Amino acid sequence: MEIYTSSSDIDHVENLIEHPNQVVSHVILKKGAEVPLHKGPEKFSGIAVVFKGKVLFSDGTRDVEIIPGMIVQISPGDMHALRALEDSEIIVVKSVLAK
Repeated sequence: MEIYTSSSDIDHVENLIEHPNQVVSHVILKKGAEVPLHKGPEKFSGIAVVFKGKVLFSDGTRDVEIIPGMIVQISPGDMHALRALEDSEIIVVKSVLAK
């Protein structure tokens, strides 16, 4: 078992785990900060877990407010964007899934 600890004094993002088939990132967004619409990597499926604040996730056609307790699943290559409606923290897990 390995234990990883995130920091709350990062500028924007820190990768907690980096392996060829998995990356776990801690993202901090101040209220009003935006990540513009972009295409996710073709290699990875993603899971975003907001554990502090409120974030507006968009796939370019719909917007959904995500709060702690909700999970966003992002398929490889999916378009997505986000905007922090409050100071927010997110854990993003990108993994290559078995076929």
